[in-house]
Formats: sequence, C-alpha cells, structure tokens
Amino acid sequence: MAKIMRNTIKIRTLAIVCASAALLLAFTSKQVVTASGGDGMSYNIFQPETYVPKIDIASYASGNVGVVPASYWRVYQFLAYRALTGNPLTKAEVDALNINEWRVDNTVKVNHFSYEKDAGVTTWLEARLKVKGG
Repeated sequence: MAKIMRNTIKIRTLAIVCASAALLLAFTSKQVVTASGGDGMSYNIFQPETYVPKIDIASYASGNVGVVPASYWRVYQFLAYRALTGNPLTKAEVDALNINEWRVDNTVKVNHFSYEKDAGVTTWLEARLKVKGG
C-alpha cells in the first residue's frame, strides 16, 4: 500500500510540474496569439487612430484638439502643440501645408487598403465627410 501511495504522489508531482511548465511556456512564448490568426495589426476603419480627418483639420489646428492620442502622426501633434501653446496656425498656414494623412504634401496618393470599397468603408467615409466633427 505504501508503494502505491508513493507512486501516486510521484504521478501528481509530475503532473503539476508538467502543467506549470506548459503554462510558463504559454505565457512567455515570443509568438503572440491574435484573433483570427492575423499579424497583430488592427486598424479602426471608421475613426482614424493616427490622423485627423480632412474635414476636422481647420478646427483641430485652431485649438479644438480634445485628447491628443500619442498615436497621432507628428504633423497633428505639431498642430496641437501650436494651438495649445497659444500660437495656432492660421487657416492660410494650414492650407499651405496641404496635409494628406501623415504627409505635408499632396503629390503622392497612397491607398493602404484596397478592400475599402468592397467593405463599405468608402461609403462610410464619404458620409462622414458630410458631418463636421463626426
């Protein structure tokens, strides 16, 4: 009977060690598990996380910045800085920058997402442009 008890204790100890090792590997693995098996990139197609929509740039540059996310590209952080320090850019200065997402020039057009039209994003963005601050 004592031999059976010792074997049972050894088996339980081995099970606990194996389970602990499995949990340790699961939580310290370099591979990040993401939903749907994606590459980890997430992008909010209805509200930009890195830039101010064109319709809101003038209002934003004049000081209506709200909470400025750290994810905003530098040109938008610069506009917020100028506005919050009491030196907002004039409308003419903002127009002269010709801001296009992160670029301060409109000579190159880049479409990051080719699926936008099929996913209804283009329709959403067109409707959103009609509403100031939307």
